[in-house]
Amino acid sequence: QEKSWRSNCVWLLVCLVGTAIAFVNAILKIQAASLITIAQVFNAILLPLVALLVVYIAGKKHLLGSFSSSKLLTVAGLISSSITLVLSGVALTRISRQAFSAI
Repeated sequence: QEKSWRSNCVWLLVCLVGTAIAFVNAILKIQAASLITIAQVFNAILLPLVALLVVYIAGKKHLLGSFSSSKLLTVAGLISSSITLVLSGVALTRISRQAFSAI
């Protein structure tokens, strides 16, 4: 019963946010494609942040014991996640300039 209530609250929040985005789109006259692109770039920023957290936790011997990652794998994960994070930030800057220059 409680799970159903939580699920309904999440769906209500998703619907409200979607409606709010539609109103902001109409009021500010921002193209929907620009909003979708910005959302994708934000997702591209979240992915490396979550990956950094996973790499950090995977390298902790006191948490995972013999299943923890080696130092080499931890460094490789940190480097690849950091590069992805920087590239996403650059893309977000470019896209946001294009999206908001039309306003």
